[in-house]
Amino acid sequence: MKTISVASDAKPLAFTSALTFAEFLTVSPIYRQLLRQRAAEVRLPAQDQDYFVHYPDMTYFIALVTPDDPDTMAVLPILAAIADASPRFELRIVCDESDLTLLDVLVDDLDLTNGVDELDLPLLIVLDEEWNYQARWGPRPASADAYVEAWMERHPEYERLADEESDEDQATFAALLEKLTYEMRVWYNTSLNDDCAHEIRTLLARLQEYAGGQEDEGANRRQAKR
Repeated sequence: MKTISVASDAKPLAFTSALTFAEFLTVSPIYRQLLRQRAAEVRLPAQDQDYFVHYPDMTYFIALVTPDDPDTMAVLPILAAIADASPRFELRIVCDESDLTLLDVLVDDLDLTNGVDELDLPLLIVLDEEWNYQARWGPRPASADAYVEAWMERHPEYERLADEESDEDQATFAALLEKLTYEMRVWYNTSLNDDCAHEIRTLLARLQEYAGGQEDEGANRRQAKR
C-alpha cells in the first residue's frame, strides 16, 4: 500500500487554508461594498484576458494583503478577475495579521518569522501546479508609483498620522485614507487596471519561457545520451 507522508500534504493544505476572495469579503465587512464595486469595474484588456484564458499550466496565486490598505482595495479585485479568467488559475488570500507560518511551507525567499513589517503589501505569490514557489509581484504596477509618490508629496502628514493615537489625529488620518482610496480607484479605472493585468501577464509569460527552456535543456540531455 502506498504511504503518503504528512509533508506531501503540507503545501496543498497551506494553500487551501487561505481565504477565497468571497471569504475575504466577510473578513473585511467595512470595505466589502467597495471591493465589490471595484470588482465590477475591472475589465481586463482583451489580449491579456485571452492570454489568461489559454494559459496552459495550473497556477496557484496567494495574495498577502493588509485588509484596510488602499493598495489592497485597488489591486486585489484585479487579481481576482485574473484568477477568474482561467479554469487553471486559483487565488487565495492571506491577511497580514493572520498566522503566517503556513506560508513558510510555500515561499522559499521570504522570512515571515517576524511578520510583514519589511514587506510592501499587497504581495502576489505565484505557485506552480505542485504548489512550488515560482515568483512574486507587488505591491502595485510600476506605473502606479508616480501617482502614489505625487499624492504623498501633497499630503506629507499621511504617514505621520498613521502612528498617532489621539482621536483628532486618527480622525484626520481616516479622512486622508478615504481620500487616497477614492483617488486610487480613479487612477486604476483610468489606466492602471490595464497596467496591472499586463504586468501579471508578463510575469506569467516569463515563467513559461523559463519552463520551456528547462524542457529544451532536458530534451537535449536525453538526446545526447542516445
